[in-house]
Amino acid sequence: MGRRALRKIEPTLDLTDHLRTLDELPQPFDGATHFGRALPLEVEVGSGKGLFIQNAAQSNPQRCYLGIEVMREYARFCAARLARHDIDNALMVHGDGLRLFREYLCDQTVAAVNVYFPEGRIPGYRFSGAATLPPSRPDARAVGQE
Repeated sequence: MGRRALRKIEPTLDLTDHLRTLDELPQPFDGATHFGRALPLEVEVGSGKGLFIQNAAQSNPQRCYLGIEVMREYARFCAARLARHDIDNALMVHGDGLRLFREYLCDQTVAAVNVYFPEGRIPGYRFSGAATLPPSRPDARAVGQE
């Protein structure tokens, strides 16, 4: 069973504050500079239709969110969702998540990484459910691990 087609984005909706391509981001990406405030930054890999990033950004205004989506239509759809709800602590990026981490982000800038239902997207990786991965630090552990 395939995915349902995405709804059309209103042509008058301005996405300039909510959507970037990976190449449009400064290297390194600094959330404090982009969002205008120094708050913890969470990254969502594979944002899909944007439900998580919208809900997380709305319910956690003390954090900033960066969503990365490889499919352009879905990145635009997510950005439209953020724009429609006037969310100013989240940004959608169209591009490759691995490249984002390798070239644009450093460990000190990311508070958490959210990955949901990645099977089929990462060769050799099988996971069912949701995972929040903390930055690679000796004192960090995955959510749910004691």
